[in-house]
Amino acid sequence: RDASGQLWLEDLGYRSSQHSVPPLAWLNVPYTSAPKSHASHKGSHGHVLVLGGAPGMTGAAILAGLAALHAGVGKVVLSLLNPNALPSVQTQFPSLMAMAPDSSFGFEGTVVCGCGGGQAIRPHLPAVLSRSAKLVLDADALNAIAQDSSLQTLLVRRASTGLPTVLTPHPLEAARLLG
Repeated sequence: RDASGQLWLEDLGYRSSQHSVPPLAWLNVPYTSAPKSHASHKGSHGHVLVLGGAPGMTGAAILAGLAALHAGVGKVVLSLLNPNALPSVQTQFPSLMAMAPDSSFGFEGTVVCGCGGGQAIRPHLPAVLSRSAKLVLDADALNAIAQDSSLQTLLVRRASTGLPTVLTPHPLEAARLLG
């Protein structure tokens, strides 16, 4: 982003003087966060658990964890579906707490689920959908839900209880999810 130069946006005539829509986000703007109190600690700034990273696909989960840290989250737990990658991740990224996934996903923070999960994410989804306080579903979690009616039922049930859930499909994933 720092080396990208100037970005141009062509709105293809979407904006007109009659139907101007204010931007919801700006591209290539440096991240700024509010200063943290000196008396605070990592627990004062939220918790994120990233569940993903099947064998050969740990990059997306690591990037999600690092992005959460960059955004100001106090504690990020990286729960990789590839247990062989845990020692090297802990060495290379000491700011991320790495652990093997377990079935107790009653996490009080936000769970980001699916990044590089492949088919290995599927067995964890019932617990994640049922017990996560806040949830972001991405990539392979969305693909698994699109293929499994029981997971779709859990997602609908989750929505009916008002638990915060964000779906982040790219256009092809959205097309699959929406039929």
